[in-house]
Amino acid sequence: MDNLHIFFALNDSYTSHYCVTMVSVLTNTPNRHCHFYLLTDYISEKNKRRFSQVEKQYANCSIHYQLITEKIFDSFHRNIDYLVSPVSYYRYIIPELSPQLDKALYLDGDLVVNGSLEKLWDTDITDYLCAGVHDLWIENINYKPQIGFSSDELYINAGVLLLNIPKMREEKIYEKLCETTISLGKQIQFQDQDIINIVCRGRVKELPERYNFTTENAIKHPQERDKAVIVHYTGRAKPWSVWKCPNPQSRLYFDYLKKTPYKNDIWSYRLKRSKYKIVRRFKKIFGIKSH
Repeated sequence: MDNLHIFFALNDSYTSHYCVTMVSVLTNTPNRHCHFYLLTDYISEKNKRRFSQVEKQYANCSIHYQLITEKIFDSFHRNIDYLVSPVSYYRYIIPELSPQLDKALYLDGDLVVNGSLEKLWDTDITDYLCAGVHDLWIENINYKPQIGFSSDELYINAGVLLLNIPKMREEKIYEKLCETTISLGKQIQFQDQDIINIVCRGRVKELPERYNFTTENAIKHPQERDKAVIVHYTGRAKPWSVWKCPNPQSRLYFDYLKKTPYKNDIWSYRLKRSKYKIVRRFKKIFGIKSH
């Protein structure tokens, strides 16, 4: 059976959340060896030690660090206000970093895996650049025409991407992603996700929604929640950041957090969320508008 090659793009402040994602993968895909590639500008020694604890705990885990030094990412426009770091763009460079691979799986850090990734990994993408799940929220806000897509064209959420490495290298997709970001960066709304959809347009295999079950999917399709393999906490409000996360499957995050070396962080998250709730009540009582 093939090993899984999974890529994360993170900075030091998001290590705990990516560790949750990592442990959720390992817990639910025990029969495959999982290589995790951490693309980063910096991770502290303290956090590396915590990742090492996971590597020692799970026999099917190997962790590789890749320091990204390309300055071009720092110059890219960032127009999603809660994504202040350029690391989100690091997914562009995955094909160039791993020419020896036939396939790679990119995962965001605000998601948990709640089922086996084996069938996803074994998906045939020979004739495609990549595979992903259609973005239900983008469809609901009728955004696609703003970037020249017709309403029935596939536009995927870029938080889960199965990549055809040889084909992306052959067609110089990394260069095209960078060039398109420079030319269109200030004209689009959803930065790297828009760029990936534009560059790979017509060459993307659509995956079932269970492989990227976003907050919008969970709200609109409640009957499908139990089938979700990847639960994605899309949007600004995350399970760890607000008192009541809009994603009805937010409890899963804390279930997997308890299995990580960051398990004690749950108390600081609870305190933060309690403060958030108190402030909201105070403002409501005294008629103060939230901004």
